[in-house]
Amino acid sequence: MDGRFEGVVLLPMQRQRPAHELRRQAVFKGIFLALAAALLFQRLRLLAASGSAGSEGIETNSSFILRPGDDGQRPPERLDRLDKGHRSAEALSEPFHIVELQEENRPWQVLRLLVPLSQEVALWWNNTEDFVIKATQCEKSMSSGGLNDTRVECLHLEVRNNRSFSYHGRNVQAIETELVLPKSTIVKDCRFAWVAVREDLPDIGGTLLRALHLSCPVSPNSLEGGGLPGMVALFFFGWLLLPWPLLLLPTTIMYTAAQPIFLAIALGMASLSRCLRRRRRLWRLSSVGRRMVPVEAAYGEGEPCCICFGAVDEASICLLPCRHTLHKSCYRSWVGADSYPSRDLICPICRRKVTGVGKLV
Repeated sequence: MDGRFEGVVLLPMQRQRPAHELRRQAVFKGIFLALAAALLFQRLRLLAASGSAGSEGIETNSSFILRPGDDGQRPPERLDRLDKGHRSAEALSEPFHIVELQEENRPWQVLRLLVPLSQEVALWWNNTEDFVIKATQCEKSMSSGGLNDTRVECLHLEVRNNRSFSYHGRNVQAIETELVLPKSTIVKDCRFAWVAVREDLPDIGGTLLRALHLSCPVSPNSLEGGGLPGMVALFFFGWLLLPWPLLLLPTTIMYTAAQPIFLAIALGMASLSRCLRRRRRLWRLSSVGRRMVPVEAAYGEGEPCCICFGAVDEASICLLPCRHTLHKSCYRSWVGADSYPSRDLICPICRRKVTGVGKLV
């Protein structure tokens, strides 16, 4: 046969890459996956931090300080420390309320929402722009019922504006509060944003009001107080893989990002299994090719190769035990392809297992 068939397009076969090129590709793929998995590992550690952040005591009704404006003469008064006997009925209500938020898609962050409860504060926030928000780290004494008080870290928050408002007969220009946050909260990375809320209150209910949204990340160090038990196992498992990154990564990267890279190498080893299986199939094919089995006849003798549809001859024939014929190079390229459908050597036509390569007698 001359190898020409009507209605059949002959396509060139893909060149089989040498072994050293496959090894180099596997190494680069492992390094790329290592860097990508390092970011994933940091995200998992932050997710584990939410387990300990939820066990901390959270103060949802902090003390509020109203600071007088430029026209006020009286010193600042702490509304929560004034005796109820000396306070009017209007002053019994707090100007703010702190609401604890927990979003499902961001459990590694501490979320708070400062909502105005008084009509004066609500109008001040709605009708005023250019607020200055200052947040500093502080310490607060918490009474534990014993002889000694416990001092905890807190966030001192101040909301200030040049425009003052009247609150129960006083000119107020700034509002301060101290928020007790969970342990290992990164105060310097806290972010603030104005959001619109709707309250069900007699005076200001039914309208959209501005509220201050606070978001603070939690440090991975909070894993020491709880979190996911599996993350501890992953940490020790990463140190067991110490010799592997020594062969792939430079010394500088290894010492600066040791723990995430060790885990990343473990994840990258999974991607190398496909390359190893392909090399094992090619090694089996070369082994059975050295043992030629005599076969009396073949199915479809004289027909073209079932892979490339080209003419076959005795010099390039690859006769399988099922007596199907095809080119040696075509069969080797098909066995080494990524889309190969089996772990063993099989026939591309009948899918029978190949135990040897034969020749016509």
